[in-house]
Amino acid sequence: MSTIAHTTATEESHPNTLLSYWSDTTEGSTFQSEKLRWWTESHLQDAEHILNPCAGVARLDVPGDVLRLDINEDADADLHIDFRTIEDHVEPETYDAIVYDPPYTWGQAVKKYDLDLARDEFYFYDDEVMEMFNRILKPGGIIIQFGYSTSVMPLSLGYETEAVALFNKLGAQNDYLATVARKPTTPGQSPSATTVSQSVVPNAGAENIRGSNISKGGNGGENIQMEYRHSLSNGSLNKALKPSITSWLDDDDRVLHIYQDTPRFSLDEYTCTTCTYTSADFDTDADSLSADVVVAPWNIDSTFATGEFDAVVLDIPYEAFQRNIRSPQAEASSKSGVTHIDTILKRSITNLVKGNGGRVIQIGQTATLMSGADYDYTRRGVTITNHAPEPHDWIIAVDEKPHENLEVATLGDGEVDGLYQDPHGAPNITDKQNRTNFEPHPNSSHCEHCGNSYFHHPAAYVDCPDCGAIAGNLCLSESGQPINPSGADHRITESDVCPGRLTEAEALHDGSCNRKDPSYVAADDELVSEITDHLPSDILSGEYAYIRRKHLEQVLEDKLTAEPRSTDIVERVIEKLGTGPASTPETNTPADTTACTLDEYL
Repeated sequence: MSTIAHTTATEESHPNTLLSYWSDTTEGSTFQSEKLRWWTESHLQDAEHILNPCAGVARLDVPGDVLRLDINEDADADLHIDFRTIEDHVEPETYDAIVYDPPYTWGQAVKKYDLDLARDEFYFYDDEVMEMFNRILKPGGIIIQFGYSTSVMPLSLGYETEAVALFNKLGAQNDYLATVARKPTTPGQSPSATTVSQSVVPNAGAENIRGSNISKGGNGGENIQMEYRHSLSNGSLNKALKPSITSWLDDDDRVLHIYQDTPRFSLDEYTCTTCTYTSADFDTDADSLSADVVVAPWNIDSTFATGEFDAVVLDIPYEAFQRNIRSPQAEASSKSGVTHIDTILKRSITNLVKGNGGRVIQIGQTATLMSGADYDYTRRGVTITNHAPEPHDWIIAVDEKPHENLEVATLGDGEVDGLYQDPHGAPNITDKQNRTNFEPHPNSSHCEHCGNSYFHHPAAYVDCPDCGAIAGNLCLSESGQPINPSGADHRITESDVCPGRLTEAEALHDGSCNRKDPSYVAADDELVSEITDHLPSDILSGEYAYIRRKHLEQVLEDKLTAEPRSTDIVERVIEKLGTGPASTPETNTPADTTACTLDEYL
């Protein structure tokens, strides 16, 4: 498997840049986190004069003098002022260090700190504020900033990034990013791009923190390959993000690329299947989505074979980490009937990832991915990408599956990778369940839905509706003679079978071949009652009940569902009406079934 390359040139130009990775579940103000406070204090041991312009409630235990500012009159502060007026109170180049922990977003400023600000008045990360800090900071001094971005000073000021820390909040949608930037001692120093890669120990230094509840280590004792990319370019975000994805992909990997509406980038250079998701709770028109597969998010599992993909790329929007939608998994639990979209996706993909090295790669604002109570994955890599035009940094997280399938958090209801081949199959058939006994032919055809590899073209394993050849036999020419295989090693190819047989094979291998049953969310009870109240109570009873039921199922499917189907409206209506007496299907439909059509009721 590929690993992020160690960038020697970068280390030479930025020898003091340190990366660190922390897991932290602390709620409340920033410095109520023991880990975050210890990390901050460790960078302030040589500072004599420190400014804390957004002091809040926590105090730092450091050797130097700290001036605490807070606009809130009730706060424990030395000066109750708007920090933007600090130059009225201090001389230029007064401080060795500034610890800057402002509200991270406009919403946080308004809701958490009760500030009366319009959205376009959010000023905390503006260049004017940072230039003011620059004027009161001594040459060679540092600023420590917290937020969702590692952009600190304007690039023209020439600050160098000395440390970047990621504080993974273990479930929150946004991780904290902390940055140490040092002011140059020589004015006019040119800024430089930063790319640093290091193998880091999770929670390194936590053993030095006082307290009995401090988690130390993590990730099963394994290091994390951590990378920080700070680009000076105003170019494409997609171009900036893609290297952090492809560095974890091998040339021969089979990749599943999942996105909501449109992908950020293409992975066409790999054996890649694209998959977008929608459901009854989305406003998206499925016909407008462009992907190889369009499916309800919880049914990605039932669409593909178990252990099929070397890598799954979750190229999903911020909305997926924030928005709740209904899901069968949530309805089956004792908790809420809704779940975050990203949680649904993780439950649905985990069985699709190959064991012993398969990866899940996620783009977002959190490193929280597959590692947790439901998934036994190992964190392999984290990349923080700072892209100039973006208001926040992007976090690429990579988790590896070190074990064989299956996972415990799946939604698949049916058989796993059932063999769906004719028993008369041709030589060298390799099915998913017997991969340990038979290796597929290197040129075999493969179906990603059932996971089976076929020595011959898959059409050779279905009956031919054109010439009558049964599964496992050669098609016949117009003269009635068998068509000899044209492929290497006597393999039957696409050109050796009739067109109808190709169509049959395509229909077989469209996702239903794996024999996994899809799951559905519960349909609205009122809608079910409205439909059944307008149908004859005996519509599914008496003579020809079987045919009536099949016809009703088809009409309900056509009239009430969309692709992909998300709810169990068809099953619920049939269940409420009753299935009628069991009987052998009739061969002829009676004339009276069309006397009053079901369409009139629906």
